[in-house]
Amino acid sequence: MARLSSNLTQELACFSYAHCRASCSLPWVTSATSASVGDLAAADATIKLVDYDFELSAPLAAGKQTILVENDGPQAHELALLKLAPGKTVADFAAWDAGGMKGPPPAEPIGGVVALDTGTRATFTADLTPGDYGLLCYVPDAKDGRPHLAHGMIKTIKVGSGISRGGSPTVSR
Repeated sequence: MARLSSNLTQELACFSYAHCRASCSLPWVTSATSASVGDLAAADATIKLVDYDFELSAPLAAGKQTILVENDGPQAHELALLKLAPGKTVADFAAWDAGGMKGPPPAEPIGGVVALDTGTRATFTADLTPGDYGLLCYVPDAKDGRPHLAHGMIKTIKVGSGISRGGSPTVSR
């Protein structure tokens, strides 16, 4: 456990349009306290980040929920959660983002976490409505510098109605 010796104002940064639109690049303050894993908010679902995939502990369902994100991969990863526009795919969003963000966005950023080092975890809260969502990781790969989504770390999930506490998530690539 690390302790900071004084209050520090810092700025979060990430690698994607999605995070910057949702909540990234906001100032935050760290204080002279330490947090343990037990200090994280209780989670309704867990998403594990691995090379190059997202593993959901349970399907996400409509409603406000806290999502625990764990990096079990050998390098840093992040999670951008997007609500896809009707008829759009997560690949449409990635192409729109890579193509200079021309025209209306095919998805709306909902939340996520910025780059987590190997073995670290974080939580975020999202208020989900039924529909299709995208999961993306924009962190540059340690080997070739390309964003992880170029290596396949991009996934579509379906959010149903009501809070779900188990079962297999519905996913596609």
